Amino acid sequence: MCAGCRAGSTGAVWVTGGQLSVPNNFLEIGANGLMGQMTVSNGTATARDFVVGYGNTAPSVGTLTVAGGTVQTLLGFTAGYSPSVTGTVWVTGGQLTVGATRFLATKSRMALAR
Repeated sequence: MCAGCRAGSTGAVWVTGGQLSVPNNFLEIGANGLMGQMTVSNGTATARDFVVGYGNTAPSVGTLTVAGGTVQTLLGFTAGYSPSVTGTVWVTGGQLTVGATRFLATKSRMALAR
């Protein structure tokens, strides 16, 4: 699944209740020179791998906000896949759980608040 990853698009995903599940593939937010954002509040988002800001094309920008609820990866979590992209993660409530590998690149930001 991809939000803000295809030519001519801007992507936004809101999980405000219920469940978003991508157990056998990537969940990408912002790629290929585009912008994407995802906000999770009072719901659950699960993916095999989660990428916030992907590709080698600037200005790819991805933003993940966890304001309640749960975001869980079964394997990897990447923010800012390469030096030319930006991945930003805000956790202001709820839970972010990474199954195996975490990678935060040069232009990545992560903020945790409670």
